[in-house]
Amino acid sequence: MPVPLHKNCADRLVALLTDALVSVRIDNRIFVDYSSTSSLRAIDAVLPTSGKPKQQLDSIFEDDERLRAFTIDWISRKLKDSQIYESGVNGEFLSSLAGFGDSSEIARNIVADFVALPYDYIVSLPLPASFDQLASSLADSKRANPRVHKIDEDFRAKFRPSDAVSEKEPNPFGSIFAVMQPRMPEDGVCL
Repeated sequence: MPVPLHKNCADRLVALLTDALVSVRIDNRIFVDYSSTSSLRAIDAVLPTSGKPKQQLDSIFEDDERLRAFTIDWISRKLKDSQIYESGVNGEFLSSLAGFGDSSEIARNIVADFVALPYDYIVSLPLPASFDQLASSLADSKRANPRVHKIDEDFRAKFRPSDAVSEKEPNPFGSIFAVMQPRMPEDGVCL
């Protein structure tokens, strides 16, 4: 369920973010320079301090710099998707990069994504082959466990595991964990 922010609160966040984003600098075209993000600290003071919106934000975030952390992460993800690493290019203003020139539009997009939280994900992990017989019987039983699924055509059609990982970044944990990345077997079961 989206975070229920009052329109005035959302408008104020967009205005503060628009001003704050002007000072954000980027290193190597894809890394946010954290020392340039101090202007983002003030935006969290605008967030609700009571009621349902605060309760929902408390259930999503552990610290008090919610929108600041979300903003930095949002920018980092967008930079990674749209820019190419360039060593030695440090201190560029975010607004000087292609696709980031309109701070007001960027701020509106950040706030829109923020109020859409929490995101829902489905994660499936293939079980080792030694679990196939036991887990298959659980998946086939009338008291089927909704968390154990046979990997078959229906499963592939619904979850499309081959689409879960992008070609640009085949391993979401970085290349150091490439050998650990699970692959969906042709048949078997998953959790």
